[in-house]
Amino acid sequence: MEWGFLHHEDDHVCVVRSTYDHQSGTADFDATIFRLQDGSWFRRDLVLYHQKCHATAAVKSALKSAGFTDIETYGFDWQSGMHAMNKGRPTGFLPLP
Repeated sequence: MEWGFLHHEDDHVCVVRSTYDHQSGTADFDATIFRLQDGSWFRRDLVLYHQKCHATAAVKSALKSAGFTDIETYGFDWQSGMHAMNKGRPTGFLPLP
């Protein structure tokens, strides 16, 4: 699965491309950011390879087993920003099986 987006403002542009391999449960993340500073554009690249993805339920279960309590999960989307995931709203990023 491949996913991407473009976000731009007057002083910056962000291009993101992500891929997810259902079979291995890994994701790659590639972002290119352009920022206008003092009249010149600067470029930065951020690449994260082979991130291991875990279902929210599995992470919460592991945290509970380790003694954590009052566990909350959050997601982000560009329209509404940060929000609690337990409110039934999608994260807007990487769908997991």
